[in-house]
Amino acid sequence: MKPPDPETQHVERNSERARSLFLQLADKYALKLEWDETSPVELAATLPQQPGLDWSLWLCLQNNDELWISGGFFTFSWFPVEDAKVEAEFAEALDGILSGRFQLRCVYGSLGQSPCRVELETGAFDKGPSLASYGFGPIFFRFGGAEVILRNGHPTIKTGRAVKLPLP
Repeated sequence: MKPPDPETQHVERNSERARSLFLQLADKYALKLEWDETSPVELAATLPQQPGLDWSLWLCLQNNDELWISGGFFTFSWFPVEDAKVEAEFAEALDGILSGRFQLRCVYGSLGQSPCRVELETGAFDKGPSLASYGFGPIFFRFGGAEVILRNGHPTIKTGRAVKLPLP
């Protein structure tokens, strides 16, 4: 009989840890979690928009060592997943998003109709410490004085020209 492959065991162990973490946080907030069997990653699930969640989130374990949270207009990652501190930071970030304790500060550039930078912050409608950030585009597109602050379960705040923009 062939001995178990250590790499296969490693992937299975990380997938099971991620699955347990996703389920634990979905259950904590009584949210429906849908497993995504078609994505080319080790494990993926969607928390669709539903009562208790203002927008959908996609969660995944990728490359067997990265945990991701994506919301369509942002994506944040934590790695390596084997590090207990990293796993705890991911869990805290997801818990903060789901509970509404953390906010997403969406910064719009001068020409953009979608955010060019999104910060995950611990503040409550003010600039708190940033736990993760997502950004793209040339720097000259990032100036425009428009921000949208999103917190699950709370009213959206728009400033500057963002008042006229659709939500991300």
